[in-house]
Amino acid sequence: MKTYIIGKRSNLSIELYKKIKKSKIISSEEFKNLKLESKSNLIINNFFPSSKISKLSNYNEFINLSLSNLTKALDKIEIKKINKIIYSSSSSVYGYNRILNRNDEINRGLYSTTKILAENIITNFCTKNKINYYIARLFNLYGTNDRFSIISKLVESFRTKNIFYLNNEGSAVRDFISYSQAASIYKHMLDTFGSGIIDVGTGEGIQIREIINYLGKKNFKLKIRRINEIAFSVAEKNKFNKKLKINNLSVFLKKNLNIRNNSKFKIYKIKKNYIFNNYIHKTIIYGAGNAGRQLNKILSDKNPNSVYCFVDDNKIIQNQIIDNKKVINFDELKKIAKENTISNVIISIPSLKPKELKKKIDQLNLLALSVNYIPLKQNLKSDKITIDDIQYSQLMSLLDKNISRSENNFSNFLKNKTILVTGSAGSIGTAICNQLKKFNVNKIIALDKSEMGIYNMKKIFKEKKFKFILGDINNDSQLRFINKKYKIDLIFHTAAYKHLNILENNVCEAVKNNIFGTLNVIKNFTNQNIIVISTDKAAKPKSILGLTKRISEIISLTYKNTNSKINVVRFGNVFASQGSAINLFVNQINSGGPITLTNKNVKRYFMSSNEAANLVIKGSTLSLNNQILILKMGKQIKLIEIINKLLEIKRDRNPFTDIKIKEIGLRKGEKMEEKLFINKSKKISGQKDILIAKEPKYDLLSINVLLEKLDHYLHHYNEKKLEIQMKTFLKKEV
Repeated sequence: MKTYIIGKRSNLSIELYKKIKKSKIISSEEFKNLKLESKSNLIINNFFPSSKISKLSNYNEFINLSLSNLTKALDKIEIKKINKIIYSSSSSVYGYNRILNRNDEINRGLYSTTKILAENIITNFCTKNKINYYIARLFNLYGTNDRFSIISKLVESFRTKNIFYLNNEGSAVRDFISYSQAASIYKHMLDTFGSGIIDVGTGEGIQIREIINYLGKKNFKLKIRRINEIAFSVAEKNKFNKKLKINNLSVFLKKNLNIRNNSKFKIYKIKKNYIFNNYIHKTIIYGAGNAGRQLNKILSDKNPNSVYCFVDDNKIIQNQIIDNKKVINFDELKKIAKENTISNVIISIPSLKPKELKKKIDQLNLLALSVNYIPLKQNLKSDKITIDDIQYSQLMSLLDKNISRSENNFSNFLKNKTILVTGSAGSIGTAICNQLKKFNVNKIIALDKSEMGIYNMKKIFKEKKFKFILGDINNDSQLRFINKKYKIDLIFHTAAYKHLNILENNVCEAVKNNIFGTLNVIKNFTNQNIIVISTDKAAKPKSILGLTKRISEIISLTYKNTNSKINVVRFGNVFASQGSAINLFVNQINSGGPITLTNKNVKRYFMSSNEAANLVIKGSTLSLNNQILILKMGKQIKLIEIINKLLEIKRDRNPFTDIKIKEIGLRKGEKMEEKLFINKSKKISGQKDILIAKEPKYDLLSINVLLEKLDHYLHHYNEKKLEIQMKTFLKKEV
């Protein structure tokens, strides 16, 4: 009996031609006018090419190749001479109903729904005319001459080192079947009486990331992208595939890439007749406490069916129903994992310690395709969990640094006070406002010259005690107006330009803002408690930032036209603050690298913004005046160590991360390591986190001379002279 194979461009057609005697390959155009001479089989492989579906632009061509040519042929063909029809469909049809409600940018939903329509046409045609038929739902085909499958792309990337775009960190599980294996199943279907829908796959799934590990992730240039895709796609075991040799993929890879690897892939199977029955695509939340319940609400609000269950180690709540979700224990989770493929687990226990979190992640990685977590408690922005907290990279929890806990003993000192925070939209200013709102203060005046900064603050701080003002510390009349209207008691002066490399090329603005801006605050608030925020760059200053901040320190402690109590608080880098190196590293990692580092031996002090804010407020309560207070920062940390920590976190989420670190050399004004004080420091009785720096003193006359010269050169925009004057004034320190 003759078999016509429709679809000349198909690799599968070529394999079928090799295996099936008396077969002939014809085009879809020939199929439309096919005249059967005797009883014949039809294997219909023609459809719009899968390789072009993501860039579909001609819908008429798509319909013609996918449906019109098919229906025209069926309308003309002599029905009595058809013995059997096999229609090549796709496993993508199993997920069409999930794709329909999503953004279908790469046309997968369109592809799968059209396949279903073609299936229904064949089924209707064959049932009506009493013709035996099989719908062959093909899984992931691969072979030597293939140029479209993920396997072919992996092979190509391995050979050429071109970028391989890895979807969702390779967490998806796929059933890979060779063209030769698929052709054997088709031949079996031709020889078997009956009709129906058949999964043409091996019945065993392999995770994409395992294939990359098998080939060696160092051999790939990987870029991760997030797309909507079916995470688990494995054929059911059936009478046609049960005798297949399953190890063909490893044999194929070894042969084509000339590699030696005798390890075996971890195999994922399904036991039931529908592809999702043994795949849990819902999220499992580990932790049924407050954070877990908040997370459940967030996810359920977006999709009522998005959460599968809770897992909790607390025996008291195990087997209970919380927010319509059952709470199970870890042993039950392991049993579920044995019989099912778990898509995603989110650890929602912010009270865990870093080592406990790492252990929990390691345990769950053995049970689920994807494990994420929300931040540890000390690093959550608030007690409220947001969707942004999921998958949050918690570096501070991994830095082996003991963070000072907030001391809420400031209530009496701050009670009923009206407090001005300059530069309130910056990292430290915002953190101070966040701490102050907890206390019974009268009013918090948040001043910043960034319109967007004020806008963002108003969205965060909605308490009535806040008053937001768009303004500039160099505006005398505005500062006087604020003081007169609100009767300020306490000032946290955080406003300053702080980006070292930018200030190197903007000396005038640095002097104007950091020096004369500070002078302006001191001159216009003459009976207040003022805390001036400084930086470790001011100790033995080398940069424009350091020079301007050191002079602002000296002015603050020496200027006599005031009855205010003024202290300077000096500390190092605020971790992940606006414009910090940490944020740069994170962005570079997320962009695939390289990470640019000035020198692998560069060290810096770090503390969290909340920790710094807490100690700054504590400094304002001390009965000291005209002192430089140094916040204890612990040991300096090499930036390369932080980068390695960031890469560890990235690899926890994406084991295939391979990002280069590029040394670019120290730039002007940068130091290999910082100092917190110039000479010595002394302890403050009863204070373990704050020291007093014993720094050089300067007389008021020399300061006034300096200010006159700086003002002169500032008006003439002479940056070189400004830098010379500052260095000359600080010649004993620089």
